[in-house]
Amino acid sequence: MAQSYPLFALWLLLLSVVSSTAIPLRTGIFAPVKGGSVTTRADKVPLRILPLGASITWGVNSASGNGYRGPLRGKLTSSGWEVDMVGTKHHGTMKDDNVEAHSGDTIDQVKAAAQGSLKYKPNVVLINAGTNDCRRNISIPGAGEHGVRIVLADMDPETDDDNNRLSYPKDYTTNGVADDTHPNEQGYAKMANVWYKAILEASDRGFIH
Repeated sequence: MAQSYPLFALWLLLLSVVSSTAIPLRTGIFAPVKGGSVTTRADKVPLRILPLGASITWGVNSASGNGYRGPLRGKLTSSGWEVDMVGTKHHGTMKDDNVEAHSGDTIDQVKAAAQGSLKYKPNVVLINAGTNDCRRNISIPGAGEHGVRIVLADMDPETDDDNNRLSYPKDYTTNGVADDTHPNEQGYAKMANVWYKAILEASDRGFIH
């Protein structure tokens, strides 16, 4: 029988539009470094974070290879959390460099890859998946399956019902992307801020154990 672990999953779905202009990150969606000694507050659950996804989670176009993971870990430890990044792979210059990601993976492949990291018993799973499915026009019949609590950090553009065209919120910018798919360093920092705020709220609501 397969083992089950209590997981809190934060799902960040990044979509690319046909025009090859990536949809940049919005901050303030959800009100989640190396070195240094941190005193952990008693009311904070130690975090075992599984960064799960494809090339964006891997950190493509990040000079350090850390992607969003480095700045996110720095923000969390600076706020008093004990953090352990988990995953079967290692990438980047950060000391705690575990990750579960492979460039080009679709959602089904990301799901399969996740099985190898369950042995680490993550209590927070940061899922960034779906870009490759969208680019290949792959349908995702099992995307809505139950079993894990998911908080959606919505990155999709708004739809203009009058003409059925995509319209972008005023706070969207293009200075956080390096190509039509991947963030640059500024974009990864924005991602880290989104995750950080989501983890804060998840903790406040008692979702993380």
